[in-house]
Amino acid sequence: MAVATFLTAVLARFLFTYGWSWNEGMMFGAILSATDPVAVVALLRDIGASKKLAMVIEGEALLNDGAAIVFFNVFLNLVTSDEGISVCGVDMSPIVRGVDMSPIVTGMVTDASSVAKWYITGTWDTQMDIAQVLQVDESAKRPVIAHGPKRTIWKRVEPPPGDKMYYFTQLALQLNEPEEGVAPTDARNRPDQRAMEIGAWDEANRIKVQLEEKQRARRKKMEAEAEAALKRGEEPPVHKPMWFERSKDPVTAKVV
Repeated sequence: MAVATFLTAVLARFLFTYGWSWNEGMMFGAILSATDPVAVVALLRDIGASKKLAMVIEGEALLNDGAAIVFFNVFLNLVTSDEGISVCGVDMSPIVRGVDMSPIVTGMVTDASSVAKWYITGTWDTQMDIAQVLQVDESAKRPVIAHGPKRTIWKRVEPPPGDKMYYFTQLALQLNEPEEGVAPTDARNRPDQRAMEIGAWDEANRIKVQLEEKQRARRKKMEAEAEAALKRGEEPPVHKPMWFERSKDPVTAKVV
């Protein structure tokens, strides 16, 4: 587990372009190095292997999972302490089926020294508020938090009423609105798409079938040309897209 975490961190630090530190790379390695024995145990069960062997593999996987959690938290603490990153922790009240309970969310934003700075409260389906922590009294069993005025940092946007809008938001309804300056290959420029957007369903279906038949005819023609070229002992013609070209990405060095 430790070796896999370290090797993954090396790859993350020197192969990726995110500029991660060693601690961040080790966090990434701890996440990826945990093993899942489900497929292996299922295979052993199918081939009739002993239950003792399956138990050993499952136990090793559980040990690796525990080690991964420990590694991740250790390097997370190093990252937050070294770089002064604030940490936000929230608690969500469970929703019990058949019981009317409010979906309450409470949380605290702490700095690298675990000092409370901001208090978060609200409901996960309505709105979230935040307030600056002025004082925390921990003399009682449950800490008493004195905070400043609250301000809303998120509020649910209610969908517009009416069955004609299918209870979608204005943004969702306008995603397919035509606009100038888009790429020629934008799906909003398809004639069948435009016909469907204005409610001309029959016309949209007719155009869609026409486009599909044209694509099939074009594909058959290309296949026939390639087959004829091979019979002549020549290289088949390579399709060249009208709007795209293959090039090497300057960051990843991959051909895209």
